[in-house]
Order: sequence, then C-alpha cells, then structure tokens
Amino acid sequence: MLKRVGLILALPLVAMALASCSSTSHQTLAVQIDAATTSTFNLEAIAYFPDKLTAHPGDTLQFHSNFRGEPHTVTFGALAAIDKLTPQQQLLREPPPEAKDIPQFFPLGDPATTEPGQSAAQPCFLDSGVPPPTKACPKRAQPDFTGTQAFYSSGWVGADQTYSMKLANDIKPGVYQWICLVHGPEMRGKLTVVAKGQKADKPAAVTSAGQKKLDGFIAKLKPVAAKAGTDAKPGEVSAGIGIPNDRLFPAGGMTFAPKVVSIPVGGTVT
Repeated sequence: MLKRVGLILALPLVAMALASCSSTSHQTLAVQIDAATTSTFNLEAIAYFPDKLTAHPGDTLQFHSNFRGEPHTVTFGALAAIDKLTPQQQLLREPPPEAKDIPQFFPLGDPATTEPGQSAAQPCFLDSGVPPPTKACPKRAQPDFTGTQAFYSSGWVGADQTYSMKLANDIKPGVYQWICLVHGPEMRGKLTVVAKGQKADKPAAVTSAGQKKLDGFIAKLKPVAAKAGTDAKPGEVSAGIGIPNDRLFPAGGMTFAPKVVSIPVGGTVT
C-alpha cells in the first residue's frame, strides 16, 4: 500500500518534469512568401509575411511559397554588402560593386532568351567562398544554418512549396538577414537569434504578425482597387493596380480594370 502511495505521489513530479522539458523544446516558425488571393483582388507582393522574427538555436524556419507569378528565394549568408545599398541602388537591375558576389537569378540580358543563373535558381550551401556567377553550386545535403556560412540559399521556392531550414544548436545569438535573389535588397527579412533563456517568438505570434502585415497591404490597396477603371476611356483597360506615385510599395493587385468592358463589333481594346 505504501508503495502505491509513493508511486502516485511520484506521478505529478514526472508530469511536471515533462512539462518543463516541453516548454523548452524547439519550435517551428512559419513565414509566408508573397501573398494569397484576397476576396477583393489577386494580390502579388515582393515581401515576406512577416519579415522579422526572433528564434532560439535549434528552432526550424519554414517558408511557404504563395506563387503569384514572381519567383522568390530565401537567401542567407555573408550579406553585409546589402546594407551598403541606397534605396536608389536597390531599384537598379545592375548591382553596385559592393554586391558583385551575390548571384543574379536573371542575369543581365533579354529575359526571353537569358537562362536563369543556376547558382541563384537552385539550392546552394557554401561554407566559404562565393557562388559561381551562373552555374549551379556543388550539390550537397542541406546543413543546419550556423550563421557562419558564406552563402545559404533555398533557390527558387516553387508554387505551394515549403522551404525548411533548421537553426544549428550552436548558432550564435545575433541578427541574420535574408533576401530574395530575384528582387534584391528591397525584398528582405531579419532573423534575430537569442539565447535559450531569452524570449523568442511563438509560432502563433509569427503567424499573427504575418497576417497583420498582409492586412495592412490589403487595406492600402483596396481604395485603389475600388477606383481603378472608373475613369477609363471607352475600350481602355488597365492590367494591374498599384499605389500611385509610390514605386517602393512592394505589392499590387493583379486584376484588370475595369473588369467589364463593352466593345462594339469591329471595336478595339487597348
């Protein structure tokens, strides 16, 4: 009888120990690449949702692609040169000398005939050195992200695919940036790694932050979408909507405006 009581008393202690272990277990944080269709219009964004998160060593990051026609990558590594770019440089097709070692997804030339740079389009994981300008990187199994790799890239994340990367257990606390090799520094994110005893984002908080950012984009584009096409001339249709006089706004509506056009027999649409 005494043995049974001892066993019963021990059970809560075991449960408490398990709860303690689970509270420090590794987490999976989900980031959305681009945006899904809204109820109002098809939204396309050169953005990550969210673009800032805080994690612990050993956590896993998952980047899900909502492909809207624009390819994207998730690229970490020695990207200090990115911070040297001005907003004007970020809009240029040709990167400044500081960024010469970052491969181009679409090398300069006619997009209709130029092959994508394979070191950007395919996964590439380099401990040191720089990736080839156009050829694919040597194939290797994806390692954990240590924060010390010279280049650590997903390659193109295809439609409805998820790219996962595990943070190494010994990654040092600090700030690590990632960019899209198609859109450059204007499409970037920031990962902050903190020691295990410090507060990191919960999965639900990351999802909520991403949705909040997306909702902000939609709210800004809705009035433009509602007005689009109302002042169109007969037979005139616009393809796509954006924020007027704001070239840096990273999203637009993939829609025709107006949506309904009446054209007489023999008429034209422009």
